[in-house]
Amino acid sequence: MLSITNLIYLIIAIVAYVILRLLKGARREPIRPPGAVEELEFLSKCIRCGKCLEICLYNAIELAAGDKSVSVGTPFIVPRNAPCYLCMRCIEVCPTGALQKKTNGSEDGQGSC
Repeated sequence: MLSITNLIYLIIAIVAYVILRLLKGARREPIRPPGAVEELEFLSKCIRCGKCLEICLYNAIELAAGDKSVSVGTPFIVPRNAPCYLCMRCIEVCPTGALQKKTNGSEDGQGSC
């Protein structure tokens, strides 16, 4: 027979397990390369050419294969695997404007992420 203390620990463990399963299954927007426009616009502009992946010096950009809740063929970054160092080369090769240099309103036109 379970003591009250053990029963409480069991309930806490079950609740923690359920919460972790729910969080793991929660869909989040992917981290896109620097300069990515809003997600819906990005999905309509990106032609899945892979130029951003090819130009990335740090191998930070991956193309979705459909197994990570990301639209197939679109670029995304998993910082834990390979961080982006913001060299901005991907913006320069994007042919459609899915990645754009963003300005912060300064006179020199330097972009900001």
